[in-house]
Amino acid sequence: MNSNQCEQEEISTDTNDLNIEILVPAIGAVIHDIDLSNSLDKSNIIQQIEQALIRHQVIFFRNQHLTPKQHRDFARLFGNLHTNPF
Repeated sequence: MNSNQCEQEEISTDTNDLNIEILVPAIGAVIHDIDLSNSLDKSNIIQQIEQALIRHQVIFFRNQHLTPKQHRDFARLFGNLHTNPF
């Protein structure tokens, strides 16, 4: 694979498909065609995002327009939030 080619992987679930672009073999992937501003519950899609994070160590969601509340709500789907005091 040369530097201009990216491997694609598609993870299918019963109701959802994740379109994942692997950035480099060692680390990193972009998850395409998902709108994080929509309400996502603890469904197969969240489990697939968790699996992609474990597998690729770093994941990106491009072109997302989230309010601070939407960002927190999305993060809470993966567990309790911890806020560091400044």
